[in-house]
Parts: sequence; C-alpha cells; structure tokens
Amino acid sequence: QGDFYYLMSAEYLRPVFWNGLRLAVTLEAGNAYNEFDAMNDSFYASLGLGVRVRFPQLVNFEFEFGYAIPLTGGSGGRMYGDRIGK
Repeated sequence: QGDFYYLMSAEYLRPVFWNGLRLAVTLEAGNAYNEFDAMNDSFYASLGLGVRVRFPQLVNFEFEFGYAIPLTGGSGGRMYGDRIGK
C-alpha cells in the first residue's frame, strides 16, 4: 500500500495449440511506499505461470489466469486472473 511505487515486469508468451491460447511466464519485482522519501532499494519479487486467452470475436479483449509464487518477502502462492485490454 502507498502512494509511491515502482514495478518492473518481464513476460514470456508462447502460443499453445492456436495463437489465441498462450502460455505466460511472468517475473515481477517492485514495492510501494507511503512517502517518496521512504523509497529504498528493498523489493518484493514473484514468478508466475499462467494462460492467456484471446477471443478473436471480441476486439482488444484478453483474459489471463494462473498461479504466482513469491520469490522474496512472502510465503505461499496465489491464483490470479485479470482482463487485459481497454
């Protein structure tokens, strides 16, 4: 939680069966702070493995779901899902 943050993300996508279904491997790192002066070099990182589905009938709409595990600053993994697009 906080008003100031940074986030770095790298994602690898690979088509599975057809181009509308893709495997997603994600590495993210970042942190949030209540005040700008409190920002430092500590961060949280996670690794995720998921599936991204693109529906050709719907323009600019994708859905991603998967599982992410913390690499630093946490314990236990979590399921995630998100709509991608405008």
